[in-house]
Amino acid sequence: MLGTKFTDLTSGFIMFKRELLIKILEKPIHSKYHFLQTELRWKISSNTKNYIEIPITYASNSSPLNAQIILDAIVNLFLFTLTNLFNIMIQ
Repeated sequence: MLGTKFTDLTSGFIMFKRELLIKILEKPIHSKYHFLQTELRWKISSNTKNYIEIPITYASNSSPLNAQIILDAIVNLFLFTLTNLFNIMIQ
């Protein structure tokens, strides 16, 4: 839906070149919770095709998802998908 080549948009370690991070942060970050990882990876793939993904597997006891976290993810997935499909900019 988001048009990235990442295999996992939800976890792992992210390292940025300074120039790319500055470019990514020129526009506001919309996600507030767990979807932040997905938004950052989507912005990376929207701004450059020069990235490497190194998958990380781990076991973790995370806190349960509440309705606010799920709603944030759904709203932002919808906005980013529209941006990706129709090339519109969200502010």
